[in-house]
Amino acid sequence: SYWPNDYGLYHMAGNVSEWVKDVYRPLTSEDYDEFRPFRGNVFKTKLLNNEGKIEQRNQQVQYDIHGMKEYLNEFERIRFQRISANNHDPNDTVIPIGLSSNIGSRNQVKQGYAPDPFYVSHGKIKDSIELQLLADINSVIDQALIWQNEKHYIEASALIQDRIFDEIFTDSFREGPDGEEYAFDAITILRDGFREFIIDTPGKLKYRNVTEEENIGRLNYRRDDYIDYLDGDIESSIFYANDERKNDINQATRDPKLIMYQSMHEEYDLDGGQVKPGDRTSWPTTLISDKSRVYKGGSWKDRAYWLAPSQRRHLDEDKSTD
Repeated sequence: SYWPNDYGLYHMAGNVSEWVKDVYRPLTSEDYDEFRPFRGNVFKTKLLNNEGKIEQRNQQVQYDIHGMKEYLNEFERIRFQRISANNHDPNDTVIPIGLSSNIGSRNQVKQGYAPDPFYVSHGKIKDSIELQLLADINSVIDQALIWQNEKHYIEASALIQDRIFDEIFTDSFREGPDGEEYAFDAITILRDGFREFIIDTPGKLKYRNVTEEENIGRLNYRRDDYIDYLDGDIESSIFYANDERKNDINQATRDPKLIMYQSMHEEYDLDGGQVKPGDRTSWPTTLISDKSRVYKGGSWKDRAYWLAPSQRRHLDEDKSTD
């Protein structure tokens, strides 16, 4: 602790931590020679209509539907201690004790038990009512994904808003023996979790990422996303000469964001096929991702080491510490 102030009070003065826009990468200081380099450029441009005029503003919430699907699969895997998060499988009801213990050791929760008390108290049998709720949500997201992949973005997000948020989340209750209605705790968790996948809100101008074909001949940049440049992209990884991995990325089979920093579960490729069946390296191996932001400085709880402006730490941009 630092010295007290004139009134004898501790922790009333000192530096504070500061969030910065810089995306954290451990090799940034080696990749750049400039003074105070910045990492994190994602170049976008306004969305235009066929007449070349700026497209009208958003009229509704826009969702990252692929992200919502991945989150929902991961939610089921953790809630029911499932083997994988590949697909929604309502028939995956009972997990053998040995496999369950193996999963628990790699996916611990704070209390040491599966998060759902119903699952534990009923001999690892899933709640049939909750299963139907998740099946309904999955069916809506699957339909929205079809429209999203066909580039019907407005209809896809509208379906999510109308069917999930305004219908399922609003009208679904668990009925008690005497007709009492109980809210699903899973709905509360999913509602908060899905909020992370809101990518645009009504009233904002529409933007899109630039493309390489429209940047032909440009000298200062070509691609839209330079977050992983020289530290995270395939050229800076051990797969720099692996043509098979490059083709998988070009054919949208493997996620280029997980090449060097595997911050998410990766047992399945983007087509649903197994790439690491039963391999322990399928699990996240790092906390570094595109959401890892640098924060500088130190609070009264930090050592003086962190007060130097050149010291860099990172934390997920959606998290905080005291």
